[in-house]
Amino acid sequence: MRLTRLVGWLVVAAVVYFFSVTIARNWERVREIDFSVSIESILAVLLFALAVVVSGWLWGRVFSTIAHKPVSVLESVRCHLASWVLKYIPGQIGGLIYKIHWSQQQGATKSTGAIAYAYELLFFTLASTLLVIPILIVVTAGAYAGPMVLGYFGLVLAVLLVSQKAPHRLARLAIKRLTKTEPESIEILGIGRILAFSAWFMLPRLINAVGFVILASVMLPVTVDMYLLLGASYVLAGIIGVYALFVPSGIGVREGVIVAFASLVFTIEQAVVLSLVARLYATVADGVIGIAYVCLTRWKNRQPETGTESL
Repeated sequence: MRLTRLVGWLVVAAVVYFFSVTIARNWERVREIDFSVSIESILAVLLFALAVVVSGWLWGRVFSTIAHKPVSVLESVRCHLASWVLKYIPGQIGGLIYKIHWSQQQGATKSTGAIAYAYELLFFTLASTLLVIPILIVVTAGAYAGPMVLGYFGLVLAVLLVSQKAPHRLARLAIKRLTKTEPESIEILGIGRILAFSAWFMLPRLINAVGFVILASVMLPVTVDMYLLLGASYVLAGIIGVYALFVPSGIGVREGVIVAFASLVFTIEQAVVLSLVARLYATVADGVIGIAYVCLTRWKNRQPETGTESL
């Protein structure tokens, strides 16, 4: 665990150093970038926050499907908002622990909550890569795009066929190690339902992509032909940041991915500043999410014990 934390801080330090040097060496160009707060930038913040709310609604659908227990939209959103904020402290594991605890409050078992979380992560991953990677291939690979896209989809299909039970097995293994008990058997979703859920999970990813493109357009000279590249790169950066467990909220890793693709259409210093401003505005959106969680929790506590399940 100490080694993992050390690696995480080294990654953050390396990114901070690279970004600082790049900005310092090109300060005159950086000063030309528009940092002013505008209606468009506020809209981007609201879209970032909306994407998390929509993801909360989808979390409720996943949980209800796995646990066979109905849950209100407001309650599932409230749970997801809390889990989302916990990605900062203590990290992604905090979100998992919270959702398992919340699942028990809904009358489900620990293993059910863990498996629902595993499926949510699978849907999130597929939604963030299934179409995004082909888009980035087409935009950047030129004449080789066709064969690469076909090869990619073939690989995805093979992985789905071979590892259909993977989320179920991983969740069961995690519960067994954490609780020292044998989890109960839970139904495994078929490929059709996995792809259907993944399609729904593309909605918050699309909202995030639109927010990022709007934010970039405020700061830099963005043209229509850049929309796909910028939006897809932000979505891919988000999922890579989720899997960067060694750094809180994917700090540094997500920015590195954004810079790698944004530098194809902007100067390196512009790409660096864009990634940092995107992180700043996403953090502001997380603050809005935290406030929304507090408001929903207070509203819930003021409601009678019955009568809220159908909302």
